This record gives sequence, structure tokens and C-alpha cells, in this order.
Amino acid sequence: MRLKDLLSLMRVKQWYKNLVIFLPLIFSKQLFNANSVVLSVLGFFSLCLISSMNYVLNDLLDYEKDKVHPEKKHRVLVSGRISLRAARILVILLFISSISFSFLINEVFFVWPLLLFFSTLLYSIKVKKVPFLDLQFISLNFIIRTISGMHAVSVGSSPWLLVMVYLLALLLGISKRLSDLRVLGENAIKHKSVYAVYSEELLKNLLVIVIAMILSTYCFYTFLAETTNNVMMLTIPVVVFILQRYLYLVLSNHKAGRNAELILFDAYIVISVILWLLISIISFYLV
Repeated sequence: MRLKDLLSLMRVKQWYKNLVIFLPLIFSKQLFNANSVVLSVLGFFSLCLISSMNYVLNDLLDYEKDKVHPEKKHRVLVSGRISLRAARILVILLFISSISFSFLINEVFFVWPLLLFFSTLLYSIKVKKVPFLDLQFISLNFIIRTISGMHAVSVGSSPWLLVMVYLLALLLGISKRLSDLRVLGENAIKHKSVYAVYSEELLKNLLVIVIAMILSTYCFYTFLAETTNNVMMLTIPVVVFILQRYLYLVLSNHKAGRNAELILFDAYIVISVILWLLISIISFYLV
């Protein structure tokens, strides 16, 4: 069993989704608090391990279906590069490791990795087949990740932060489905049954609606939230550019539509995110 195959089975590339756990650390002004940083890092790995466990478990549950799938039949488990026995053992090890990390944080944090596990499992078994509800569950899982970050550093929940995370997750989910439809064409229904309901026109309309909601919510946040000041308003053009660039990538059939982690390799978006972070840190910590 090669390390490359093991990391592929664990979907390490998907760990970026758990980065939202650091948002409460940044926006609670504890970014330079060493103890809070350590707790958030532990929480990040706890969520990553439970996420990987979900991916492995999902591959075990879908093993027979994946064997006849034109794309999924090449995955490491179905192709036999990792045995079923090894995958089952890995599920147990990942679960134990995740819970162990969570107990190092505090006595209540472990609830959130467990909640993420059950939510993702329910999505894999049933919800992913239900149009529109599948998108809501994807967003719900991102909210769970964010709230876990709040519990890691023991700060209160911000409605602005949760709404923004919800909308951004919704944007990613819609974009992926739109990209799938464009790439897979008539075979999309074989890939996911929800594509019998989703259409390109519908998803494009949803995309525009969600982007408008993100922009309006973010503007209201910079104007009205007690934790912000006038400096945060300087981030509005940056956020507008990031959304415009992302929309361009999705509508131009860029691979980032189906694989959101590829956004991290787009120079324009990376530079814009760094700029946004710098302005935000100045706003929260130096002004």
C-alpha cells in the first residue's frame, strides 16, 4: 500500500474545506494568541481526520456501485490498490484519532466532529439524492465546521460569520453541479440522480442569486457589524473581484468549478485573498 494511494483514499485534497475553523480565531481577535492558535490547529486536524473517515466509509458503502462507474472505478479502493480490510481498519483509526484530538481541546469540542460525521453520513446515504436539500446539507456542514472553531477558542457565535459561510458553501455547491452538468452532459444523471432536476439554466440563476446575497450580506457586515470599522469597507472591491473571477472560472468551464481546491492555484484569487486577509488584520488588530 503506497502512501500516495492512502492519501488519495483519505481525500487529503479536500481538507481545505476545514480551513473555515480558523475564521473565528481571526475575527475574535485571537490570531496572535498562541494558546488559541494551538487549539484551532488541533481542531482543524480533528475535523480533517473525521472528514477523511467519512470519505473512506462512503467508498466502502458505494464499493459495488463504483465498480461499474466510468470514473469512480479507477479509485484506489475499487481498483484494488487498497484492500477492503485495510480500509475498514483505517476508518476505525481515523475515528479514534479525530476524537482524541478533540478531547485535547476541551470537554465539549468532540460533539462537533461527531455532528459533522453524522451529517455527512446522512448526506452520503440519502440526502445527496434529494435536489436542493443536498445543497443545504453541504452548507450545513460548513456551518458545523465554523461553529466548532468558535468552541475551540471559546468565543461567541457571530450571525454575520455564519451567514457568510453558509452562502459561500452554497456557492461552491451550485458551481460544482453546474460544472458537472457541462462536463458530463447526458451522463450527468448516471453520476448523480439529482441532475434529473437540475438544469444549466436553473443553476446559473441560483448562482447569480447567491452571489448577489453574498455581496449584499458582506456589505451590510462591513457597514453595520460592531466588530468592524471603516477600514473593512476597503475589502468590498476585493471581495467583488474574487467573486467575479470565480464566476468567470466556473462559466468558462475551468476545472475549479468541479474541484474547488484548484482555486488555490489561481494567482488572481490567491493574491486577492491575501490582500483581503491583510486589510482584515489591519482592521481588527491595528486600527
